[in-house]
Amino acid sequence: MAGGAIGGFFFSFIAEWLTSAQGLARLLSLMLIGVGTGAAIGLIEVARRQAWLKVVAGGMTGKEFILYHPATVLGSSPKAQITLIKDPTIAPMHVRIDEQGARRSLTVLPGCAATVNGLPVQAHWLRDGDVISLGATAVHYQERSIA
Repeated sequence: MAGGAIGGFFFSFIAEWLTSAQGLARLLSLMLIGVGTGAAIGLIEVARRQAWLKVVAGGMTGKEFILYHPATVLGSSPKAQITLIKDPTIAPMHVRIDEQGARRSLTVLPGCAATVNGLPVQAHWLRDGDVISLGATAVHYQERSIA
């Protein structure tokens, strides 16, 4: 809605300013609608995220994933909610993160191995700052602080 409102306002303004070039006015207005919509989506995503993972080692270093689902599976399969494609040592379905109230737990799926803060685990209650390693990839678990 914000993108449409911004684009509509500027369309009216630009159409008056460029009375002889209606096509250019429409093009500029559509561009502004796109930019406004993209900016609004980005702001909502940042405001809405409560917990996220940031890849700190491996082929996807720097990539961030917001944990939206009650259960989030990390693996190399496209069917996983978070697909870590650049690490051949990660199983198709490697670990699962479950939201349980205000907390999240990590469960290593059968036949897989993972560590949290360098210690091997099968299950672990996640805390802000934990580093989860699976295969050659490490992800930093982060939570929004509650004031």
